[in-house]
Amino acid sequence: MKSILSTFFGSQTKKTALMPVQHDKHADSGPSVPLAALEGNIAVIAIENIFQLFDFAALSGKLEVQAPANCGSFYFRKGVLIHGLLQVNPRKIGQILVESQVITEEQLQHCLLLHEQTDSPKRFGQILLEQEYIKPDGLDKTLLRQVKDAFFEALSWNEGLFRFYPNQVPAEDAVKLYARIDHLLLEGMLRIDQATLIGIADNRIFLRDNQGVIKILALRDRVAYGYLYSIDTKQGKATFIIDKYGIPEEQSLFINISK
Repeated sequence: MKSILSTFFGSQTKKTALMPVQHDKHADSGPSVPLAALEGNIAVIAIENIFQLFDFAALSGKLEVQAPANCGSFYFRKGVLIHGLLQVNPRKIGQILVESQVITEEQLQHCLLLHEQTDSPKRFGQILLEQEYIKPDGLDKTLLRQVKDAFFEALSWNEGLFRFYPNQVPAEDAVKLYARIDHLLLEGMLRIDQATLIGIADNRIFLRDNQGVIKILALRDRVAYGYLYSIDTKQGKATFIIDKYGIPEEQSLFINISK
């Protein structure tokens, strides 16, 4: 079995896949402009493989990922994810707190109004603390949830570019996660053996996971250990390619309308 590094570097000849960046030693890039040590295309190498490379090689620094509709920055320390954020968050802090029943919708709207009225830049979390709607440890847990959400959202990206900047660190006041990549990958990926196919429409499928959450997948979208391979609307069937033990195999789900 090939090592991760040989998989990435041994057979790649195009810079669009994954290549160490060659910088002009005589070019004047300015003292404040960091140089990317590694860059590539996530359409060629899946983003979860890039994350696994950071884990395997125990890399430290910042990984920037730019997808067509969003972008994110992820910070690692010796291969462990310590922080991450997206330019556009699918779920805001307030939404997470309301869904978790930590604050009410009325308290959320009150803090949003205060946030709009403040003259000086102030983080939304600081307003929540000042209003005593949440305790500091509760805010930290919510921020950590948002970091995880950023990681899980990036796993769904199939197009875009990435750049790695060694030894870059997040802001001192940024909440730190310290999560192993392999654990996050398993947590973030939908497991086919724990999902129910409940619908097919417009080349997409609708799955309900074991927590009751509805997931929408298109062809080639990734799940735990594999990806969605084909959709058969006549038979109400979705087929996945699953490679859990080094041997790819097909696994199918059929529509179940009883749940």
